[in-house]
Amino acid sequence: MRPQHIALAVLCAITLLLTACNTGTGVVTVASTKSNLRIVNLIPNAGNPIDVQLDFANFAPGLTFQSLLQYQQINAGTHSIQAVVEGAISNLILQTVAALGEANYTYIMYGPITAPVGKIYDDTFLDPGAGNFNLRVINAAAGIGAVDVYLTAPGADLNQVSATVAGIDYSGLRGFGTVPIGNLELRVTPAGSKNVILDSRPFV
Repeated sequence: MRPQHIALAVLCAITLLLTACNTGTGVVTVASTKSNLRIVNLIPNAGNPIDVQLDFANFAPGLTFQSLLQYQQINAGTHSIQAVVEGAISNLILQTVAALGEANYTYIMYGPITAPVGKIYDDTFLDPGAGNFNLRVINAAAGIGAVDVYLTAPGADLNQVSATVAGIDYSGLRGFGTVPIGNLELRVTPAGSKNVILDSRPFV
């Protein structure tokens, strides 16, 4: 199985604080509420880059497979997202999403070109404290089924350890979990198996 057919999102974000000001008339007005949105293209067989519009205005043009548009500030609320493969005459995705409140969001496009999926994820998490980081796994690999994810010391025998995150179905999400910082190797297997289908380089 080729690595590009496995899409794992490890997404961390910092919640923004709502601000307000006093007009001097005894009325407190809330500043215009903003959210931050980033876009990820994980559709492997689109053939061409994908142009993404927000409320029918250019937002993330020319997104190639596995590319990511970093956080951009938008007005909080509901928005229309339109995704079109460059050169195509019809929409790949057209849907309404909600970015409610001053927070960070990630919008991921995934699945085969014949059955594309677009989902928005709230990136808000609690800081796990020194010596730890947060891990969230999204299974965006069509045709593989549920997977297990292992974060271990490099070269560790998977037969001797349990999955860090187990049984994530396609299109499934596992909430943020706390993992100690260290020199780690990330491996992915079909759920219930020790047969590795993705093996990352060790990272800290």
